[in-house]
Amino acid sequence: MKENLNKFTLSKEERLHSKLEIDFLFAHGKKHTEFPLVLIYCNALNKSQTKVILLASKRIFPKAHQRNKAKRILKEVYRLNKNLVPANTFIGLSLINKKATYSQIEDKFKTALTQLH
Repeated sequence: MKENLNKFTLSKEERLHSKLEIDFLFAHGKKHTEFPLVLIYCNALNKSQTKVILLASKRIFPKAHQRNKAKRILKEVYRLNKNLVPANTFIGLSLINKKATYSQIEDKFKTALTQLH
């Protein structure tokens, strides 16, 4: 697998899909909240590459188009700032506020990542 950290893409290899990896993230991950963003992170299994999962709660975003928009915004924020993410990390990103703007989310993502190091 190639590291795509230099490109502003989000390939399938960079997404967290495996049930084992997702369960590991939620069981061993640390939660960091920078309103309106929640960041769940842990070291990757077997030194695999950095992977991300985007989460949008049905309770906060009751309509599908709202959840899709929230995930699109999270994907864009991660995609453009993934060079700040530490290597070999599993990350879960979630929004906890409907009214957050892209710039607010991006600023909070950068703030949360600086506190991870």
